[in-house]
Amino acid sequence: MNWMKVNLRSLSWQTLLFGAAAGAWAAFLAEGAMVLAERSESDWASTYLPILVLGLVFGALFAPIEEWVNHYRSRIFKTALAGGALAAVAGTAGFGLAVYVTRLQLPSEGFVFHPIPLPVRWVWFALCLGLIAGGAGMGSGLGLGDLRKAVRRGLRGTLAGAVAAFPLAAASSYTGGSAWTIVLGCTIWGGLLGWLIFWLDQRTASRWLRLVLGSGEDRFYPLRKRRITLGKEERNDIPLLEGDEIYPRHCEIKWIHDHYEIIDDEQGGIVLVNFRQIQEHPLKAGDLVKIGSVLLQYGEGSRS
Repeated sequence: MNWMKVNLRSLSWQTLLFGAAAGAWAAFLAEGAMVLAERSESDWASTYLPILVLGLVFGALFAPIEEWVNHYRSRIFKTALAGGALAAVAGTAGFGLAVYVTRLQLPSEGFVFHPIPLPVRWVWFALCLGLIAGGAGMGSGLGLGDLRKAVRRGLRGTLAGAVAAFPLAAASSYTGGSAWTIVLGCTIWGGLLGWLIFWLDQRTASRWLRLVLGSGEDRFYPLRKRRITLGKEERNDIPLLEGDEIYPRHCEIKWIHDHYEIIDDEQGGIVLVNFRQIQEHPLKAGDLVKIGSVLLQYGEGSRS
């Protein structure tokens, strides 16, 4: 069975579930904000507050999905904080742009884009939700101090969020934008969004490590950075939390010219490649890497 099928089967349902839960809860709070905003005489509150709340809550819940799935507890707070802040700012800015361009007035109609023509409504709706998703994705990378990951997940989050938003836009348009429609729609949107970002992240990896022996067998770690650290602590790019005889930073993998090399930088313990101790070793597809009690296999090539 190829690596992609194993990985999707083992983790995609979890991202679907977490994303749906995040979308549902964010929608409930956004609708609550709309009810409060309707009691206010402030145009700003009635127009922007629901989107601001939706972005803040959904971003804070969605950004740490990867950390929740992989049980990286210390990373959850940083990714949630950064993801929520960026999602709120991006979503509010996108909604503000829509209001400015279309001169939209929404004193009491929730998220229904009226009286703008239907195709335009859907496009703006998808743009706003795409920006929320992009902000959450970018924040998850920035929270971990990984700029490359932030840019990649931001772009993919925007794309996936916009695509997943079309069913929600259609449902809102045809049902009059009732509160329950929004909640159900955001639940579906969050689940689809979580799965799409997960799928894009995994599907585009051309090099990876697969956990062969250890807790969480068949977990995959896509390799994209030029320098990747492995060790017991969560701050590593590949944390091996449940292995024995693993040092806080055990070793690292570096991109050298056109291939990856695994390097024992003498800050950790012994590294074995194909059950032979190494100091530096160029990795080839199929190589087995033993770090403490954990056994990983390096793979590359076809992603299908």
